[in-house]
Amino acid sequence: AVDNATLIEQSSEHVLSNLFPFVITVAISIIIFLILKFLIFNKVNHLISILKIVASGDLTARISIEKPLVAEDEMSEMMLNFNLMMDRMEASYREVESNHQERERLNKEKNKFLGVVAHDLRSPIGAISGYAEILIDEDVNKEESKEIIRNVKMISRDMLLMVNDLLDISMIER
Repeated sequence: AVDNATLIEQSSEHVLSNLFPFVITVAISIIIFLILKFLIFNKVNHLISILKIVASGDLTARISIEKPLVAEDEMSEMMLNFNLMMDRMEASYREVESNHQERERLNKEKNKFLGVVAHDLRSPIGAISGYAEILIDEDVNKEESKEIIRNVKMISRDMLLMVNDLLDISMIER
């Protein structure tokens, strides 16, 4: 029969012989975790914080990279490409904003021009209307009538040129 003291001694030796590999495995696991945390998790957390800044509307946010010209691993390459993407996005946004401001300026110029043209058309139309009233309401001789008709023809020709110019401008805009 096996003695209790021998059994306890064998169990202790067995536990101790298995404890060393267990402690080594736990230590290696902790070291691997810390390396992964340093190499990957910190970069992912940094990327997430930059993404939140960009999502809030700041297109100038960039990821700080220790060696910006070299992508040593997949995370560094992803971060480098993120910065390149943000550079392009910011440039595109500036171009769109510039184009928008230019369109607004041109639209104001067009509206100002149309106001001037409308004013320039109103005066001749008023003159033609006044000549028509003279011809209808007053007794005018043939010579005065011809002079009024010549004036109406000249005014309407000028208005026609102005309208043709407007149509040409309209065709250019399209």
